[in-house]
Order: sequence, then structure tokens, then C-alpha cells
Amino acid sequence: GEFGCVHRKDDHAEGFRKYYLEYVVKAMKDRQIVGFYWDNGYGFEGDEAFGMIHHGTGAWIENGEEITKLMVGAWNNDDEAYTLQSIYDRAPAAKE
Repeated sequence: GEFGCVHRKDDHAEGFRKYYLEYVVKAMKDRQIVGFYWDNGYGFEGDEAFGMIHHGTGAWIENGEEITKLMVGAWNNDDEAYTLQSIYDRAPAAKE
């Protein structure tokens, strides 16, 4: 159930990050898998930038609050129209 996705400064790449995290959380909920987001407290961007919350201050890192709300929303949304397919249908387009 442990998962994560590193932060990227590029808006297009960050759109894919949001899509991935929403999809994974919804899939976990549908399959009754308890998840644990890997938050290492590291911000900025790159290979280790999994942080949502600064572990020393409790402050949000980068867009951690937005991402956390996205994942909580994916877990708590019980609308029958909210499906993995509906998330997939809103996936970002690939760069040309």
C-alpha cells in the first residue's frame, strides 16, 4: 500500500503527477487497499522530492496541500459517476 510520486516544477509533468496520484488512490479505495503515501519531508523537485509536509515545521511543501486534498477527495468521493474511467478520461494529454 505504500506509494508516492515526486514533485516536478514543470506544469505538464505535475499534471501527470496529480492524475497518477488521484488514479492510484481511487483504485486503492475501490479494491479496499489501505494506502500510505511516502512523505520523506523533502521538497523542491527531483528524485527524492516526495515531501508534502515539512517534518520540522509542519508547513506545506510546494503544492503539498493541493495534492493532499486531491488524494483525500479521491478516497472520499462516493459519487457513482466518479470512477477510474472518469479519472482516466481527464488524463493530461501527452506533449507533442
